[in-house]
Order: sequence, then C-alpha cells, then structure tokens
Amino acid sequence: MLANGLDLPAGVTVLVGENGSGKSTLVEAIAMVAARALTRGQPPRAGAVGLRKTSYDDLDMVGHWRAYLDDPMRYLRHVL
Repeated sequence: MLANGLDLPAGVTVLVGENGSGKSTLVEAIAMVAARALTRGQPPRAGAVGLRKTSYDDLDMVGHWRAYLDDPMRYLRHVL
C-alpha cells in the first residue's frame, strides 16, 4: 500500500502512454511519497527545524543510498 490506496502488485509495473500524458509525473509523485515514508517520524538532526548546515555525509538521503548500494535486495525485496 502506498500513499492513500495505490496498490502495486509485486513484480514489475509498466506505465505506457503518449508523450506528455503524465507518466513521469506519476513516477515522481510515487517516489516522493516513498521518500517521505522512509523518513517519516525522524526528527531533524540536532532538533533543528528548517534550513541548517550539515555535511554531505550526514544527509539522510545519502545514508539511504549507501544502504541501498550495500544491500539492494533489502529494498528490492518489497517490489520483487
């Protein structure tokens, strides 16, 4: 279950449509919801809200990408 009721079956989902029909927009929206779901409930580091200085290595998204690259199946098992 993703977002508010979008069920995607296990395996591969293929989006087909004319140029400009919104395929990329839909994929980007799903990715945004998934990214928010991964970080939901995590308070910002140091309790700060809004913009703050940080290093590249301390970015949550960098940590997620590194975890994915270390063990892709940890993430892909949910969609395969």
